[in-house]
Amino acid sequence: MAAKFPEKRFDLGLVHTYGFEGGLHPNLRGTIVNNAAAELYRLGLIDTLIVAGGKIGGPKLPDVSVVSANDLHDRLGVPRNRIVVVPRIIRPNGQTVEVRSTRLEIEALIQIANTEGTANFTSVADSLHKRYVERQHLKMRTGAETYNASGILVSLAYPKSDYLPMLFELEYSRDQLIFGLQEDLINFVDSLPLTSRLLEFLAQQMTTKPNLGGN
Repeated sequence: MAAKFPEKRFDLGLVHTYGFEGGLHPNLRGTIVNNAAAELYRLGLIDTLIVAGGKIGGPKLPDVSVVSANDLHDRLGVPRNRIVVVPRIIRPNGQTVEVRSTRLEIEALIQIANTEGTANFTSVADSLHKRYVERQHLKMRTGAETYNASGILVSLAYPKSDYLPMLFELEYSRDQLIFGLQEDLINFVDSLPLTSRLLEFLAQQMTTKPNLGGN
């Protein structure tokens, strides 16, 4: 689970909080990602956290970006004015698009970065999702690094030893095993020619179960 720890400060950090229990609370995977992002904020390594995502859990459930933002604020104490919530983006042609994929999350991040006049941003993601996030940043030529949430918490585990039980619980859970298989399949398909746009289309069309990760 070891990962590189940020050695510089970022203006913006995109928080890839996938996985929700009942659509209302982050599951263990989402909790770990939010914990890592909040720790980087508290350490002064990320100035503003970006959470993006629409009604991925279903039309009757809250936007996942709102759920994630509430957790960051209510449970972890990140000030509301340091969290930007992006359920939908408006493209230059005026089209409104619900954020339902990793690529659209990054597109939201780029829009905010352009508005703020900064190219100093990063992503924080689950250890298994990190490779896909990195691939999308590479394809979109952002130059951004992606940090492994579990690796960040391992680096902070002492004296914050309360992080270790949840990290081990996730690492050896059935849910994480299934999520890893999903990520392997998605990374394979995404590596094939002409398939990234197909993945983007499918992500826009499908409604995922609230307690599973999305891509």
